[in-house]
Amino acid sequence: MSSIMTTALVAVVSSLLTVVVLVVVGRRGLERKLAAAGDELAAKVRTAVEEGAEAVVPKIRAAVGSGLDDSVASALPTVRNEVAAGVRDGAESVVPAIRDEVRKGVEEAIAAAVTGGMVSKAGEELARKGTSVLNRLLGGTDER
Repeated sequence: MSSIMTTALVAVVSSLLTVVVLVVVGRRGLERKLAAAGDELAAKVRTAVEEGAEAVVPKIRAAVGSGLDDSVASALPTVRNEVAAGVRDGAESVVPAIRDEVRKGVEEAIAAAVTGGMVSKAGEELARKGTSVLNRLLGGTDER
């Protein structure tokens, strides 16, 4: 009985080892197949997302552009009104000063022409005063 038992025990152990080896090999093969399937699925999802993004980007650009155009269009009248008001306010404060400077220049030019008796000197003086007024208004140096 001992040789039969030994043979049976060897057969059982051999079968168990075979099953363990088959399980380990099968598990590794299954893991490789699952990893390959996962990589393939990830690549397909990545491609689908990229294609979807390419299809959506023009729509997003159009929506952003439209929103920007709408914002500019709605803000433009306000900006125009503010600029016009600023120009009017600036003109109201500058025009009297221009008038005074031109008047002073004309008076000085006439006085110089009358006292000196030379019309050409009066013209030169008038031109000089006009240049001086423009320089002061435009922020240049006054060359009196």
